[in-house]
Amino acid sequence: METIRYYQIGRHKVQLALREDVGPVSPYSLLLAENIPDLTNLTVVDVGSGSGFLSIVAKLQGARAVSERIESWEGFPNRL
Repeated sequence: METIRYYQIGRHKVQLALREDVGPVSPYSLLLAENIPDLTNLTVVDVGSGSGFLSIVAKLQGARAVSERIESWEGFPNRL
């Protein structure tokens, strides 16, 4: 069963449908999201993103957001 959560981050309203195995956005992530600057045309890597919330906010702030869950650090520098 999915849980729908709504977040107001600056001028952006974000709606997430979270599966049971994904926890809600942490207070720390909300604090970070409130302080993401203009990222127009920058690339963002959100490692271990969980819900992907910070990637979503980064994209709304103009970034070319990349979200990747890394299962192994082997060969990591070559994967970017």
